[in-house]
Amino acid sequence: MLEGLIGLLVHYARSSDQSIRSLIQESHFMTIFIGILNIHSQWRAKQRAALGLKYLSQSAHTQVATGDLEPQPPRGFCAPLVLICGKASMPSLCPIHNASCEENSSFCLLKGNAIGPLVELLNDKNTDVQIAAVEALFTLVLDPQSLTNSREVLEQLDLFDTAVTLFKKSRPGELQERIISMVDRFLRIESLIQSYSLDQDLVRALVEALKHGTTNTKRHAQDILTNLRELSGVGGRTSNHSRGRRTNR
Repeated sequence: MLEGLIGLLVHYARSSDQSIRSLIQESHFMTIFIGILNIHSQWRAKQRAALGLKYLSQSAHTQVATGDLEPQPPRGFCAPLVLICGKASMPSLCPIHNASCEENSSFCLLKGNAIGPLVELLNDKNTDVQIAAVEALFTLVLDPQSLTNSREVLEQLDLFDTAVTLFKKSRPGELQERIISMVDRFLRIESLIQSYSLDQDLVRALVEALKHGTTNTKRHAQDILTNLRELSGVGGRTSNHSRGRRTNR
């Protein structure tokens, strides 16, 4: 029954209908999905909840792209932001959407406090759950400018280190292909690729992915290796960097 109910909510979360979007915000869909992740329920329910968060996040990006959620300056409230941001005075811009997203939003993963639970889900024992979490988090790294703006907060939420660690441990298959796609996205940001340029464990994992991964995995591995080698120098250098960058924060 739980799986069926969550599946129904996920169906609504994919809708572009304005009245349903209003219902999603009023009924706090994001809070419901996060609750499913936090109570350690059945893996299929967690998978569907993570996918629900993915669709809510995609909806936010779609509304911005279509002009339903025009990026706003940090001043008075604007009507097109009602669905994602609610009523607020003098709101600050969300670094992900460049819009005035309100706390506890049902569309913004950052303001809805969904990023932390999704990052934790990357360590789940079920591969299907991990893949769903990767898909949801991938919506945060699609736009280079948005990723640059939100880099600091996403780093604080441990997204980058956890994703890189998962990639290092992943084997050839769908999970590896999905996670390396995310890693490729955020390692296009100069400040981030500099942080990982001397991580020899990452380089070894990329070389293995280049040898044994799927076609898409090999393409992403080649792109990342090229960028890393251009930054660190041909041949690379030995380093104990792996997680050491945390000590420099």
